[in-house]
Amino acid sequence: MHRSEKPDDLAMSVIDTKDDFDNYVGIVVWTAEWCAACPSAKYAVDQHATRKGIPAAIADVVNEELAELVAMFGFRSLPVVQAVVDGTPVAQKPGVPTASDISDMAKELRRELEKRSEQETR
Repeated sequence: MHRSEKPDDLAMSVIDTKDDFDNYVGIVVWTAEWCAACPSAKYAVDQHATRKGIPAAIADVVNEELAELVAMFGFRSLPVVQAVVDGTPVAQKPGVPTASDISDMAKELRRELEKRSEQETR
């Protein structure tokens, strides 16, 4: 995984492989170059998540390394935004998310992390 080097200067990482996704905790924006709404979704997540300390990453549905995940999730439209803990989506929103959507996803991330932490301490 690496930081985005796109000219739009987003402060998001890029998920390049299934291993990246399987070990990721944060918000993931599934996009494609041909998707007209995807830049808006990336910008919304960048503004309302990354810049507030919530990890966020971009995953391209055309990336061959991620084809297995794309098939498993069966996306019917793009963009899709997921809150992910170690490769498991805990929340999902199709389309361009609002600030409230992202806040709700961040809450789901925290709940899942707290739940897993409690399970580990038992």
